[in-house]
Amino acid sequence: MAYASLTDLQRLGYLPAEDLDALDDEDPLRIPDMLEAESDEFDLYIRPRNGVPIPALSVPPSLKRAVVRLVVFDLYIMRGFPSIPEGSEVAKQIVASAEWAKKLRDDIRDGRAQINPLHDATPGAPEAGASKGSSPQPSAFKGSYAQTSSGRRCGGC
Repeated sequence: MAYASLTDLQRLGYLPAEDLDALDDEDPLRIPDMLEAESDEFDLYIRPRNGVPIPALSVPPSLKRAVVRLVVFDLYIMRGFPSIPEGSEVAKQIVASAEWAKKLRDDIRDGRAQINPLHDATPGAPEAGASKGSSPQPSAFKGSYAQTSSGRRCGGC
């Protein structure tokens, strides 16, 4: 089960709309297949500590963002995007956001961070997916894993 969808990718704004449309026109199954593959990869890291797959309505936002960020990175590496010049600040942020997602994946596997399904979140508890004392995000993406701040987004560049 994919932890993120094409709609999540559009809503999070990590890719300019024209690039997303071009990708969809080329191969409508490419992005859904990549989202599924990245979600399956996350399951390998989550499985030792959590039940998988996480039910669709319980997927924490940090997990959706991580899956989307890795797919955007893979697409960028695989084919590039006409509206994102290589070496630009946006390209650097794509790489940094993928590194954040990989770090989250490793932290989940190693027990430094937890992915808690949304129905398990309780008021006053640490944010879902946050690990006390851990903030491995690159400077452009400050905060805990569960925050939505992501610096400059690619959408509308």
